[in-house]
Amino acid sequence: YANLALRGKLLHEVVREQLPATLAARPDLVSLCAGGNDIMRPSTDPDVLATQMYDAVQALHAVDTRVVLFTGVDPRNVPLLRRTRPKVIAYNDALRRIADRFGCVLADLWAMDTLYDWRAWSEDRLHLSADGHRLVAAHVAELLGLPGGGDWRMPWPPATPVSWIRRRRSDARWVRVHLVPWVGRRLRGR
Repeated sequence: YANLALRGKLLHEVVREQLPATLAARPDLVSLCAGGNDIMRPSTDPDVLATQMYDAVQALHAVDTRVVLFTGVDPRNVPLLRRTRPKVIAYNDALRRIADRFGCVLADLWAMDTLYDWRAWSEDRLHLSADGHRLVAAHVAELLGLPGGGDWRMPWPPATPVSWIRRRRSDARWVRVHLVPWVGRRLRGR
């Protein structure tokens, strides 16, 4: 088992930096979840991403590696990311075509209703929480025919109501702790 994932990588970086090591290891199974960081950038073309992903999956397929791909989640409930929705849809469609072409396992996160609860997301509102990761892992285990993954379809227990003021304070903290530093890194090219 090797986890080559690095937070913040763009798809072309994953392909350039991680794919050669992956191919050299000749793994039986690879889970490949990439492109989300690219989608958030205004100039990203989903067709270019699709070509990069196609080439990566083709290379893995050539060495008889089983590949798990992941669609993006619908950003409809995230105000600052909502504008990326058409690109997510286009990229997801391409991922579905790639999965069909190469016989990949496809974890359709867009269709996972349990991921549309804020408890499935970390404080940064971009990455899954530990509970969110458990849901996705259970879904993938089921797709791979593995026992004991758990029920990823089970609805969340009712949430404790949060006041409007508390939600605004949480939003303000998120802007200060996560959004402003992220924008700063983008402006500095980091």
